[in-house]
This record gives sequence, C-alpha cells and structure tokens, in this order.
Amino acid sequence: MAKRATKANMHKRKPEIRRPTQERGKQRFEEILDAVETLLRERDPSDIGIYDISSHLNIQPQSVYHFFPEASLVFVALAERYLALFREVPTSNLGRYERWQDLLDAQHTAMLAVCEANPATLKVLLGTGYSSEIRRLDLENNRILAQHLLDGFREQFLLPEIPDLLERFVEMAAINDAIWSVYLLRDGHLSDGAKLYARRGRTAYLRTVLPEYLTPRPCD
Repeated sequence: MAKRATKANMHKRKPEIRRPTQERGKQRFEEILDAVETLLRERDPSDIGIYDISSHLNIQPQSVYHFFPEASLVFVALAERYLALFREVPTSNLGRYERWQDLLDAQHTAMLAVCEANPATLKVLLGTGYSSEIRRLDLENNRILAQHLLDGFREQFLLPEIPDLLERFVEMAAINDAIWSVYLLRDGHLSDGAKLYARRGRTAYLRTVLPEYLTPRPCD
C-alpha cells in the first residue's frame, strides 16, 4: 500500500499556471501581477503569499488560486513579463561607436533602464526568492539577449572568426547577473559599485576572446 502511494506521488503533476483565454480572465490575471509588483516595492518575494495578494486586491483567495495554484507561480508569470521587456530592448541602433567596449556599455545601459523603470525586476529574477523555474527562464533569456548583443556587434564591427562566440556572450551575461546578484542580496539595490564592477566583469571576460580593437563596419 505504501509503495502504491509513493508511486502515485511520483506521478503527481506539478502545479502549473492556468493561463486565461477570455478577456475578463486576462484582465484579472494582469491585475494580480500588477498587485504583486506593487507589493514587491516593500517586500521580498518570499514574504508574499496568495492571501497577501487577494487582500491587496480585495478579492477572494480562490480568485488568485484559480490562475496560480501556488504562490511561486505568480513570480514565474511576473518573471515572464519582465523577460519579455528585456527582449524588447534595442541592442542595435544605439548610435555608432568606435570601440566595442563602448557599444557593450550602451547595450547594458539600455537594459539597466528596464530594471530602473521596474524596480521589482531584479527582486524577481535575481533575488533570494526566485525558484528553479525562474532561474531556468532567466538562463534561456540570457541566450536570447546574448544573440541580440552579438547581432548588435556584427552590425557595427567586422568580427573575426571566433568559434562559439555566442556561447561566450551567454557566459558574459551570466557573469553580469552574478555580480548584480551579489550587490542585490547585500545592499537590496544596484549601487554605483554594482554597475561599475559588472561593467568591468563583462568587459574583462569578452577581452579574453575579442581583440582589444575591432574594425568598425563602414556605414551604408
């Protein structure tokens, strides 16, 4: 009997976000995410539960459970919202640069603007409360962003043939995240020091694979 129970538990499906298809449901879904975003101004993700969300919206907890069977899934959905914002950030058309290091800075300044416009972003993506699912989404997003960054480089510079260059850009993005995480967990925000050392970290890493000077691509 115990064995059957154990086997049943092994096959138990993990809770999933119930994504709405009707307009009214979509509106409520977004209202819940907006409420969590507001709560995150004063709290960490680990301090926010379903009842906190329902109380903030003045609705029944079941209305939140309908979409999010457990609280962690709310943050997964919020992470998806933020990662979509990052993917919309232009990493080209940022002006012409003579040095690739300056282009890299401009690209990350544009992405940092997303974080500053949405203060909860880093709490969800890099804070203490993020789940393995959020981390997985973030790593997938790093690959997409790395491709955008590399495309921006190719638009402005003549790049030499470098094996697995995309992988190096993915790793550079991970280094940047790691440095931001250290400061976020210690200080609760990204200080000027966090920005400085993240800049040094990503630039130093790319210097291990890129030459110090790249030939700018001729303008059309």
